[in-house]
Amino acid sequence: MPAGALIVRGTDELPPALRHFRARAEAPPAPQMVQVPPPSIAFPPNGAVVPLPDDKAADTSLQFKADGGRAPLTWLVNGEPMGSFDRFAPALYTPQGEGLARVTVVDADGRSATSEIRFKKMR
Repeated sequence: MPAGALIVRGTDELPPALRHFRARAEAPPAPQMVQVPPPSIAFPPNGAVVPLPDDKAADTSLQFKADGGRAPLTWLVNGEPMGSFDRFAPALYTPQGEGLARVTVVDADGRSATSEIRFKKMR
């Protein structure tokens, strides 16, 4: 026994200050993983008709926007990859002319969303 150890048979033999014990504080909850929702295409929305200017000199670039998803986001147009982008980096696409396009975004976890749009010249 260490020097000065107190030997008692029950708590009633303890000095008054030692008769009350506090329960240990609960450990903080373990950190939980943040659940990132799957990607969705915010722009252009599914079924959108995107107007193209008649003027060939006009800028026809279109900026794609996604909500959710884990970076990097990979954009595809008609199955052809445009590249991988950070969540907030602009993904610009220049259509070749009128017609339908299938826009797909795939996140780092392999989850995807697709939007079908139509490019149409303004008259």
